[in-house]
Parts: sequence; C-alpha cells; structure tokens
Amino acid sequence: MASANTYAFYPGHSIALATLTEIASISYFKSQGVILLPNTQPVNLYPVRTRVESGRERMDEGAGDHPWRFTGLPYTALDYVIDTFFSSVDGFSPAVTIQTRRHDRGDWKRFNCYLSYPQPDRDYRADNTLKDWVVDVTLWFYDLEVL
Repeated sequence: MASANTYAFYPGHSIALATLTEIASISYFKSQGVILLPNTQPVNLYPVRTRVESGRERMDEGAGDHPWRFTGLPYTALDYVIDTFFSSVDGFSPAVTIQTRRHDRGDWKRFNCYLSYPQPDRDYRADNTLKDWVVDVTLWFYDLEVL
C-alpha cells in the first residue's frame, strides 16, 4: 500500500493509490538497509514555447516522458521490474500507473503511462567491479496522463 508522498508503481492503468507498490517496500530496492530511490526530473505536461526562425513563438505540447534514474541497483531490482511489468505483456510497453513527485509543484501525483523495456547499454549497464549490480539505470515512463 502506497502512502501519498512516495514513489510507487503497479501494472495497469487507473490503479488506486492504496494498491500501488512503494519502491521503499520492495526489498530488491534496498542495499544494506538503505532504500534506493530514483532521481527524477519535473514532470513536464505543460505547453512549451518554441521560437521559430521568423522570431514568432509557437506552443508545443509538454514532454510526456518521465525517467526514474538510479545511480545503481542490484540486478534483482531490475529483474523485479522486468518480471513484474513485462512477464504478461505482448510487446515492450505495458500499461502502468505510477506515483511520482512533481518537482515544479512540490506535490505527488498518480499518472497513467507506459513503461519502456529497459535495454542494456542504453537504459543500464553492467559494472564489472560490482558483479551483482547494474549502474546508470533509467526506467522510462511515457505518454503520462494525470489521474
């Protein structure tokens, strides 16, 4: 059960807050008792001004992508994500409900979105010095829609 101020996710769209799984509660996202939380950027669903060559501005949609970045994670955490979100899905884009922080507003919101399948050397890389860890891990959520 997720609280109102934490990173959480669950397969499927429009999942209730009480059903979401907090990252902090997943043992695979812990190292020596320390919870490994993502570094995130502001969710940008607002219009973006783009200045064209003529000097005029046009309004484009905000970015519907939202990465959760981890400096490093145990392989078991990455396996948990793949097993939980991709084991019963056709293709590489399962529907997901996430709760994430909106840094620009300083609050937490739930979003319907899709999770991109993590690709080696693009979304994470193995570290030969840390045999049970992957580093520079990014989980990409896209097509965010606020609930």
